[in-house]
Amino acid sequence: MSLGDQQIVKHDKVIQNTNEWRSGYHGNLSESKDYQIANGEIGVAAYSKKGFMNIVFAGRPMLTFGYQKRDFREGEGPLDLAYSITVHKAQGSEFEIVFLIIPEQCRLLSRELLYTGLTRAKRKLILLIQGENPAWLFNLSDPKLSVTANRNGNLFFPSMRIGPVDVPYADHLIHRTEKEDLFVRSKSEVIIANMLYREEIPFQYERLFAGEVEPGSRRPDFTFIDAGGDLILWEHLGMLYRETYRLSWEKKKQFYETNGFVEGVNLFTTSDDERGAIDSKEIKNVIDKIKGLI
Repeated sequence: MSLGDQQIVKHDKVIQNTNEWRSGYHGNLSESKDYQIANGEIGVAAYSKKGFMNIVFAGRPMLTFGYQKRDFREGEGPLDLAYSITVHKAQGSEFEIVFLIIPEQCRLLSRELLYTGLTRAKRKLILLIQGENPAWLFNLSDPKLSVTANRNGNLFFPSMRIGPVDVPYADHLIHRTEKEDLFVRSKSEVIIANMLYREEIPFQYERLFAGEVEPGSRRPDFTFIDAGGDLILWEHLGMLYRETYRLSWEKKKQFYETNGFVEGVNLFTTSDDERGAIDSKEIKNVIDKIKGLI
């Protein structure tokens, strides 16, 4: 006996895909009681008898629920195979052990989805990440890659719009790059981000760096991770001709140096001139150096 287009048979792992009340049997098949079965409950097709496929769900070891072919009209019904399921369907399942598969190219992958996937396991999580270098995954820790933060709305404000020209993205991150869902603060950073993207160099934009020797934190413009797991930082200095900007950078540079970053070794800088112009050759030279390190 099999059920639906997926040909569910004995010993198959299944998932309930609707909320419904269904008769459950507790040992004695002559007596039944209605139980609510929730969308997302996982079970096993234990055995078939008299035209019924009997399912035992996790958390209800002494109960069986009978399903018939007539429950699967036109092939669709209340059960699906569950050998692998989406993060969305796994919510609320409270699995002891989870194998989470993360594809390298996935338009649906977001900060929220990754958080949900990482928090489904109660005891053990095993990550299977596509690609040789998983550094790109750290990009999703950036608040700017939050789906919620980038929605065109003001859910957490008292009005539908604060003003007619306000941009509903993270503050000042208004320049879209070629990299999926990455916005940066300046046009010069757009050029750098696009050149890195075309060179297929994994990077993180404004990733928080916490000092280990000197306490405090900074957000370098671009962060890279080498083969040994160590950080490489790149700061683009857009307004060094301004005295206040230059003094601020000197303090920031001192912070980096105290925490083990040496310019030209694992700390790189580029800059705009007084006209706001950027030198692509200078950018390419830095990219080549970083590419050789990672």
